[in-house]
Amino acid sequence: MEETMRNMKSSYPEAFCLMGMKSGEISDSDITASSDHAAGYCEITNSRLDRYGGWCAGANNPPNQWIEVDLGYVRNVTGVVTQAAVRSTPLSEWITGFKVQYGAVLGSRRDLTENGLSKVFTPVNFDAYTKVVTRFPEEIAARYVRIVPTTYHNHISMRFDLINC
Repeated sequence: MEETMRNMKSSYPEAFCLMGMKSGEISDSDITASSDHAAGYCEITNSRLDRYGGWCAGANNPPNQWIEVDLGYVRNVTGVVTQAAVRSTPLSEWITGFKVQYGAVLGSRRDLTENGLSKVFTPVNFDAYTKVVTRFPEEIAARYVRIVPTTYHNHISMRFDLINC
């Protein structure tokens, strides 16, 4: 049974391993961003998986746009699940690549790296509906996790949650 659960978590992290964005365990006040678009459906608090709308950056100028989560205490993080922003008609706006910055102390972040270089995760999202699971090269220990979009389709917009298995 334990083996079966491990396999299910590995195969379906978006169902078993979410860290609190979707559920609301991470409070709205623990989500910050560089900017957000004035449209109501683009508020930072709509950045949660499956929420109506999404976070839409105030400008399309990577790498100056980011969204960050305060997990409350240092936790192990193994990846992220991303999804396009959505409203009653598809926005056709999503990120296609991103970097991750993380740290244990506010204001002290480092880039997630692979082979000594900042890791750019690409391609990620490719349509307005699909959830994409992106696993980190190795588990990180962090309180603050920042997603920095590097490329996008039409506009920097997304919904997400972090995973820990």
